[in-house]
Amino acid sequence: MGGETPNDARLYERRESYPIGRVPRGGLFLTGAVDVQIDRLEVEIKAWGRGRENWAGDYIGIHGSPKDQVVWDRLTEIAESSWPSDYGTTMQLSRLAVDSGYAADQVYAWARGKGS
Repeated sequence: MGGETPNDARLYERRESYPIGRVPRGGLFLTGAVDVQIDRLEVEIKAWGRGRENWAGDYIGIHGSPKDQVVWDRLTEIAESSWPSDYGTTMQLSRLAVDSGYAADQVYAWARGKGS
């Protein structure tokens, strides 16, 4: 039994145009997710609104080995950054999840240093 496939045309009609790196109207808080790879960290920032509506907020690649401290220093900068919003304010991340499937020792060491 197959699942329902959305109508491509209807999905295309529902698209929204907003600048990446800015929280659109309706965004109430930000989260981040980090995918740890052998040669980089890939960071995705999402804005979340009512009813689980969400928007791609930013996508940042941090190139370098996760075994190098400079990569984690850059992640700290991102984690402490603010993004402008359409409300005329800035927003910081509410939560940040980091994949620990690769370089788990470095991930845990970084997380312990964040205190939450």
